[in-house]
Amino acid sequence: MKRPILCAAAALMLLTCGCSEPTYEGFVIPEQGASTLTPVSSYTTGNSYAGIAPTEEQTEATFRSPDGLCVIDRKKSYYNVTLDLTQGDHRAAGKAYAEAALLAVPDYEAFIDRYVNELIGQTFRKGQVTEIGKALSQRIRDLTAALPADYKAELEGFAAPFHGGETGFSKDGKLSKEEAMLLHLVPDVLRNTACSALTADGSRTASGKRLTARVLEWDFGRNNLMCGAHCVLHLKNGAQSLTSVTSLGLLDVITGINQNGVFAAVLDVGSMDVLYDSTGKESYTFAVREGLETCQTAKAFGDYIIRRAPAFPYSHNVFITDENDAFVAENCTAPEEGTPILRDENTKLCDGLTWNTAGCLCAVNAFAADGNQSYFMQYAENIGRWHKYDCLFGNETKLTLSRMEELMTSEQTGTFLDNIRSEGVVFILLADYHTRTLTAALTGTEGVTDQPEFLNLGEF
Repeated sequence: MKRPILCAAAALMLLTCGCSEPTYEGFVIPEQGASTLTPVSSYTTGNSYAGIAPTEEQTEATFRSPDGLCVIDRKKSYYNVTLDLTQGDHRAAGKAYAEAALLAVPDYEAFIDRYVNELIGQTFRKGQVTEIGKALSQRIRDLTAALPADYKAELEGFAAPFHGGETGFSKDGKLSKEEAMLLHLVPDVLRNTACSALTADGSRTASGKRLTARVLEWDFGRNNLMCGAHCVLHLKNGAQSLTSVTSLGLLDVITGINQNGVFAAVLDVGSMDVLYDSTGKESYTFAVREGLETCQTAKAFGDYIIRRAPAFPYSHNVFITDENDAFVAENCTAPEEGTPILRDENTKLCDGLTWNTAGCLCAVNAFAADGNQSYFMQYAENIGRWHKYDCLFGNETKLTLSRMEELMTSEQTGTFLDNIRSEGVVFILLADYHTRTLTAALTGTEGVTDQPEFLNLGEF
């Protein structure tokens, strides 16, 4: 019974002993070094393109194949190529393209031989020379055998003017037929692409018409070799005409748009534990071309490419838009990875993934639809780019072409951050459905710059 009395007495002593809360009176802050924190704003470019029209480059020289089927206009930053498929057969057109390329770039054969063999060396680092040759030859035979006859004839015609013989892979300055064929099948055989894309529908733009952006990341080659070969290829073939933004000489389509405004761009998606097997497979980059030549709407193209998905050698996305619609064809090629699906803005996303920008559709190097194998959590750059697109465009309701240019180049390159634009960007391509024009920032041989010049590539 005495414990409460003792506690009360102790409390009284504390109140009367003069004890008080500690203060900082007289405290001196010690010397400290400069902050190591970097403001977020220091990683932005502050680019402004308002009032700056995309540059229209003049033709510096024109080169024609002997039969006139191919015409190449050399610009400062790219080659503008017209291949007329209405005036000759496909084999003749392929041959004409190679002949005109050799006129425009006299060392074209050595240039492409070097690049192709650099990619081979990167893909087969641990293989023996003989094993590499056998593997590549088999892949090329399988995929070319599955091509439509017209496309196969084009590739055979293209290979004809070169001097490297029928077979062989070596950096000898000459293109063998196999090396020339491989040039058009790099994504299908060697796989060397990483990209992103976003489209904003009319509810998000000032014009009320769609704006589509595509970032292509690729291996430039040593000393940025391929940045000296940017090409806008116009395949002229009546109702099957299309424009491909690519590299000089390529006849497959990685990024293209047809005269109906159907836009398609391939984005790589990795495969888990799936061994490469070209047996019975088809080229998906030539399937993209065929889809653009035959489909009049984004929906028709999406349905077409999804049906073909099980026959492709690698999983990938195809970003698809027209004036009214936008889709991502998630081309799962193996059952263990998921199911081919045409994703749109309303498709349920995989667990943990969110998208808050209504009226915009995004794609990176991962599947996003619920149920498909996701490479978001395995690779930080995918989740980083996805959420950056969401944040960058979330408050934009009156997008113009110049504002799109600013947003797509708003982050500095060469930082430790996972940005939507890396040091591997080959080009940023914008399709404006209001003016029906293509605009691009093409990386030059000097490499990626923080404030690139945008070029007017013409109408589609």
